[in-house]
Amino acid sequence: MATSLGAKPAVVSDTTLPHAIEGEMTPAVRLIGRIITAGLLLAVAAGLWQGFSSHGLLNGLVNGLKASEVGFAMVLILLGSIVEGFGYGLSLGTKWPYTRNIVVLMVRGDPEAAHRVVATLVGLVALALVILAPTVTTISGLILIVVTALFGMGTLYVLAGRAPAFVHGTHGLLAYGVFLVYLTGLAYPGLNFWTYLGAMGALHA
Repeated sequence: MATSLGAKPAVVSDTTLPHAIEGEMTPAVRLIGRIITAGLLLAVAAGLWQGFSSHGLLNGLVNGLKASEVGFAMVLILLGSIVEGFGYGLSLGTKWPYTRNIVVLMVRGDPEAAHRVVATLVGLVALALVILAPTVTTISGLILIVVTALFGMGTLYVLAGRAPAFVHGTHGLLAYGVFLVYLTGLAYPGLNFWTYLGAMGALHA
């Protein structure tokens, strides 16, 4: 996500990106971008470590993907906070999910572009997990990701003043839900998030 090649982000007309509002590229944003990049690399490294330390090829692949998915989901939440906090929510306008040269914009440092690319990565890993290991955890995770993505699209219209604010709040809660579903599956193999949630609720009843 760090700025590269000394180039400035491309200026795209409002006809291409409706309601586009460019955020301010500050040193803080660049620093956070480098930290986020490091977080993604750590998530990949955690997945590789988990995969190689597991027994069996399929089991290792599934465990590795789960570990990376937890890291990717955490990075995605952090990116969402940066996008909102630094005013990048509409840097790509209300055009969703992709826009032309989105990867280039991500490399040049646009947090919203990075947010959408990482969200795609989270979705692809979730789909792979459902194919390789269809369980309550992996299926629930994929469904939550799809619903979260739809609310993410709605969030753009909230920022543009064209949708109610609860859409934005629901999107954030669902993103945390995705993270917790995969974290529970990784920390407690054989136990899904919903069973864990029910047990914890009973303890506090």
